[in-house]
Amino acid sequence: MIGVRMPKYLIVLSAALLLMLALACAAEEAAPPTPTPIDVEGIVGRALAGVQPGVTSEEVAGAIQQALADQPGVTSQDVANEIAKALAAQPGGVTSAEMASAIASALDRQESLTAEDVAGEIAKALAAQQPGVTSEEVAEAIQSALAERPGVTEEQVAAAIERALAAQRSEIEAAMQVPAATATPESAVVAIDNCGVETVYEAAPQRVVATDTSALEVLMALGLQEHVIGYFGGAPDRLQPQHQARAALVERFGGSFPYPSLEAVLAPGPDMVFSYGFNESVGLTGANLRDSGVHSFSFTEACPDFAGNVTLEVMFEDVRAVAQIFDVEERGDELIAAWEQQIAEVAAAVPSGEAVRVFYFDSGEEAPFTARAGSVMSDIISRAGGMNILSDVSGTWGTVEWEAVVEGDPELIIFVDYGFGGPDANQAFLESNPSLSGMSAVVNGQYMALTFLQSVPGPQNLDGLIEVATTVRRVSAAR
Repeated sequence: MIGVRMPKYLIVLSAALLLMLALACAAEEAAPPTPTPIDVEGIVGRALAGVQPGVTSEEVAGAIQQALADQPGVTSQDVANEIAKALAAQPGGVTSAEMASAIASALDRQESLTAEDVAGEIAKALAAQQPGVTSEEVAEAIQSALAERPGVTEEQVAAAIERALAAQRSEIEAAMQVPAATATPESAVVAIDNCGVETVYEAAPQRVVATDTSALEVLMALGLQEHVIGYFGGAPDRLQPQHQARAALVERFGGSFPYPSLEAVLAPGPDMVFSYGFNESVGLTGANLRDSGVHSFSFTEACPDFAGNVTLEVMFEDVRAVAQIFDVEERGDELIAAWEQQIAEVAAAVPSGEAVRVFYFDSGEEAPFTARAGSVMSDIISRAGGMNILSDVSGTWGTVEWEAVVEGDPELIIFVDYGFGGPDANQAFLESNPSLSGMSAVVNGQYMALTFLQSVPGPQNLDGLIEVATTVRRVSAAR
C-alpha cells in the first residue's frame, strides 16, 4: 500500500456517508417510525468503484444525492450541497497513511467522543489536505446537518462511525484480494520475447509503471496491484467494474494523451514499464528504457516492426507473457479460459448469411484514421459476424482515403468514444457531407460506439466483441 493515494472524491463521499450513517442510526432509536437503514456497505462500495480524481463540487453533490435518494428521513439536499460547497474540488489528494492516521486519532478517543468531536476530527482531517477549505466550513456544514436530527447521542455517533469505517476497510481489503496473484521477488528466472527482443527476468518486477489504461487493466486483472507503483492514463472508472476499486488504489501520475516523456516515466524509479505501445517522439522506447536499466513490455499490436495480423489469441499470448513474468500463470490461464468461453458464445449466435459490412471510424475528416486488416479490432469485427471493409489494407491502424470507404459502402459504422463527444461530431460530419451521406449505414442510421479500451488489446476486447456482435445481429435482421 506504500505510495497509494486516496482521491478527494472518495474522502468527501466517505465524510458524508459517515455522517449519514450516524443520523440514520440515531433515528432508529429517537424516532417512533423506524426509517429504512442506509446500506453503507453498498454505498461505500459504489463510491470506491466510481472514484475519479478532479471531480467538481456539483458532481460530488450529485453523487451523494443519488446514493441517498431512496433513504427516507435523510435530508440529503442540504447536506450534499453544504459539504460539496465547502469541499469544492481541489487538485491532489491525501495518502492512505495520512487518512488512516486521522481516522485512528478519532477512534482512539472513541470512549469520550462527542458529536462536536466527530465534526472536528473529520473537518481537521479534510481541511488539512484540501487547500482553501477551512475546518470551520466543514464543521459548520456537519453541525448544521446534525442539528436537524435532535436526539443523537455521542455513543450513537461514535458507534456509527466505527461501523462505517469497518465497512469501508472491508471493501478496500476485498478489492485487494485477487486469487492466484502470488508473485514474489523469488520467482523463477524467465525469458520473454517481446517485440523481437528477449528479456530475462531474474525476479518478478516490484515497481511497475503502466503508461496507458489498457496496460494497467491487464495488471489489475492479474491481481498485480501491489507490484504497480503508478500509471499514466484515464481515471479508474474507465476499467471494467471488477478492477476499478483496485485501480483506484494505484497512484495516477497523469494522462496518456499526450504521451508521457521518457523522463516522466523514469522519475518514479520503475524496474519495468508496461505499455500499449511506446512513442519515439518523446523518447519513450523500449531501447531507451533498456539503456536506463528498466525492463519494458508492449502489446504485440503496437510493436514497431510487427507486420502480421493481431487476433484475440495474440492478445491472449501477451497476457500469458505478463502472467509468466510475474509467476501468476494460473491466474492468466483462468482469465483466458473465461475469454475463450465468451468467444464461443458469440460465435454460436453469429447470424447466417452474408457478413455485415463494417467501417470503424476513429477520427479525421480529411482522411479517416481507422482499423486496418492487422488490428485486433478487425478480428473482433470478423468474429462478431461482420466484415471490415478495409480488411484488404495491410497494417494495424492508420489513415485511408475516403474513396475506399465509400466504395466499401458500410452497413454499420463504429465510432470510438474517448469521452469527449467524438461520436456525435463524427456522425454529424458524415451526415452533412454529400459525398459520404449516401453510404448505407448513414442512410439507415446504423451506428454504434466503442470505447478506446474496447478497441485496442486488453481485457475489454471481449466486451467490445459482445457489443459489436449484438449490433451486427440487429443490422443483419434489418436488411
